[in-house]
Amino acid sequence: MANFWTSGNNANNGSFPYDAPPPLTNLQANAAQKKLAASNTQTLKAHRYASLIINALFILVRFILRRSSATWSLSLIYILTAGLAGWLQFQLESVGRPRYDGRGALISSGSDLGQAGLTEYMFDVVYLTWGIQLLVAFTTTYAWWLYLIVTSPFCVWLTVDTRVCGDEDLGIV
Repeated sequence: MANFWTSGNNANNGSFPYDAPPPLTNLQANAAQKKLAASNTQTLKAHRYASLIINALFILVRFILRRSSATWSLSLIYILTAGLAGWLQFQLESVGRPRYDGRGALISSGSDLGQAGLTEYMFDVVYLTWGIQLLVAFTTTYAWWLYLIVTSPFCVWLTVDTRVCGDEDLGIV
């Protein structure tokens, strides 16, 4: 008796329903890599300009126009948050920047900056930092507390969830 999957009697004309799609041709793969490289380049360029504009606005408004409200604690918090956003941008640049050879041919398109997971989380932290910096620049220094509001549910989860911390460490029965 012929095998059901290879006899042609099924709806898929003999192919297993979970077979992988046919491999991409070299031309298709190169086109996809070029598209990803162009997308990554555009994203990184936009983020560089946004970072430059937001930090310049903060410095202009808080340290020049409103210099009477500039304290050492404001300067310290700004340096820490700008450093955090800068470090995350550097990480995103290092994994997402396309690499070309001497003739301009694409060597590597970089990691997909649109993927979910850690990359998405890093973008979220950068956007949160920029938003809070703009709020502090144009409103009040109390906007720095928004970092605590955003991170406090995670801190509560870490201290209460026994699967993460273990019930012996926290004395939770």
